[in-house]
Amino acid sequence: MNEPRSKFVFDCPAEEISAYIDGELSADLEVALERHVGTCDICRDELNDQKGFLIALSDTLEREVEIELPKDFTKTVVVNAESKVSGLRDRRERVMAFTVIGVMAALAAVAVGSFSGAFVPLSFAIEKVGIVIGLAVQVFFDLVYAVVNLLRTFVPAQTFAAVLAYITLSLAAVAVLFFVSRSLRRYFHTQGSE
Repeated sequence: MNEPRSKFVFDCPAEEISAYIDGELSADLEVALERHVGTCDICRDELNDQKGFLIALSDTLEREVEIELPKDFTKTVVVNAESKVSGLRDRRERVMAFTVIGVMAALAAVAVGSFSGAFVPLSFAIEKVGIVIGLAVQVFFDLVYAVVNLLRTFVPAQTFAAVLAYITLSLAAVAVLFFVSRSLRRYFHTQGSE
């Protein structure tokens, strides 16, 4: 007699194995998975591997292993930590700290002032400055766009691509030279201060 096919089809290894071990499957799905594991070597091995892992983990957690620390462990950690913390010894660190404090104070003042209405004129001025800066940026990009379109109109396509590549490579070379020179200057400045 033909058995009806199971309505559950599993990909091997079945993702439901973990839920099966945890007892989270419905009765129908549990029976279907047990049948599948009975005929599938891959899923049977996966089930045994997961059970073995859980047994080993449980055994490891149940054992109480005492870790013995050296007598001067705390002192060693404190000395090591203090030697690696630079604090605000460097001028750049102090400048950065004061900058962060200033920005946070300004943001707090704006937030508190905006709730009370005291900074309405300031927020109005900041909004207008933002509009002017946005307009300047828009004009700059429109100008660049217009120049590029004019060049494309008057210069043949092959020459335009070459000119654009030349300009891009030149700007990239200038940027690389600028950052390399700054890095070298910073490197030699720090070498001289040591």
